[in-house]
Parts: sequence; structure tokens; C-alpha cells
Amino acid sequence: MSNQEKLKVTVTGSGGSRGVPRIGNDWGVCDPSNPKNRRTANALFVEKGDARIIVDCGPDVRQQVNSLGRTIKTISGILLTHIHPDHTCGLYETQAFLQTGSKIPLYTSGECYDYLKQAYPFFFKEAPGYPPAFDVTTIEEGGFEMNGVDIQAVPMDHGNCKTLGFVFDEKVAYLTDTISMPDEWFDKLASMNLEALVIECTGYEPMSCHLHYDKSIEWARRIEAKKTYLTDLRPNSDYEVLKARCPETIEPAYDGLVIECE
Repeated sequence: MSNQEKLKVTVTGSGGSRGVPRIGNDWGVCDPSNPKNRRTANALFVEKGDARIIVDCGPDVRQQVNSLGRTIKTISGILLTHIHPDHTCGLYETQAFLQTGSKIPLYTSGECYDYLKQAYPFFFKEAPGYPPAFDVTTIEEGGFEMNGVDIQAVPMDHGNCKTLGFVFDEKVAYLTDTISMPDEWFDKLASMNLEALVIECTGYEPMSCHLHYDKSIEWARRIEAKKTYLTDLRPNSDYEVLKARCPETIEPAYDGLVIECE
């Protein structure tokens, strides 16, 4: 298999909703001299062959795509995990990928699509000179394909809304903004022998709608990926301090981390 045909996942954003540093130059406990502590809102960029997929589309999406270090003129589509603006408010920027006469494929839950139609109606309504920007497919669970990448949607609960995890080619799983997942999906993910798990870790104290450190490690041990990366990191999590605390095979993600699969 050539390098171009291999699955490649870039963690374009490893931070929480407001990144690190937060506005006002708030680094929290993070060391500003370590580049791995500078974080944008959590997101992925998935590539395989001709496939180019944006996973979550928050306020930093333009910076994140530009940070890939090469010109990206087209994408295969967008996946959105849930309704919150740090995962959706950058959709406007992606209109730069619109091709004449075509719309951008977008996959998300029915709940998220309903929210998008209310929050950004101009993306989905026909208007003179402004055709709809997105071709939306709603999915709640199960498999679909996008330009040669097999994708599975994992149903999860975010406390105040539903959220989707995504699995790519049964090699890399992305689980963020969640507090619970059906037991059968733990079994399914464990049976895949994943090369990598990218999972949220919002700090050391329990939260009502996010996984904190102890829960993230518990989930990682149940899923047993070869490598686990903690994402959605806040100013309360210095990269080196968190890395030193992590068990073997688990470490913090950072903006620009590349996961290349065999």
C-alpha cells in the first residue's frame, strides 16, 4: 500500500472550546514556552487517497486547515459531532471549498442538523445567487463511506445534547464531548484492535458533561487501542505534567499531531 493510500489523521485542534491560551492571554497552569500547550478547538483532518475530511468545524477551522502546510483546494466532506458552536461555528469558512454547481457533503445527527437550520438558515435555503452550501446526510449510528474512507458513527451522550463519535477504517476512533457511550460500543471498539484512539480529557476533576482524566483512562483501558491520545485539553492541563502522569501507551495530543496507519 502506498503512503497516499494509507489512512492519515491529523489532530488539527487539541484544545477545549476556547483553546489555550484563552482570550486575555490566560494560560492557566500551562507553560507558554512549550508549543504543545498552544491549542485550538478540538478537530481532526482525515486523509486517505483522494479523501480529505474535516471533522468538527469550530472557530479555528481556517487556521487549522492552513496549518497543514500545503494548499487544500477541495474536501470530500465534513463530519460534525454535535451542536455546540465550538464544533460548528466555522462552517462559514468552509464555503471556500464550494465548487461550481456542487455542495459540500456534511454528515451529522438529526439533532445537530435541526440546530444548524435554525442557527445558520442561509446555508440550507435556496436564495437568488446563493445556492445551499451543504448536502446534509443525517446519521445516528452505524456505517457509511466517504470517498474511500469507511466511517462508523458512534452514538454518545453529552449530558445536554447527543453527540457522535467517529471511527475511520476501524483503525482510528475519535470520541469527544461525551459522558457516556452504550456498552456494546465499548465491545465493538475493543474488537477492532484500533491503532489509535483520540479521546477527550477536560482536566482532573469530574464534570457533568465531559470525560475527566480518570474516566478518559478508564475508557481507554476498556477500548485497548494500541495508542491513545488525550484531546479537548484545557488551561488546567500542562502538556508535560499530563504526559508524565499518563500510563504507558497513553499521552496528550497536541495541535499538528499526525497519526499514520499501516
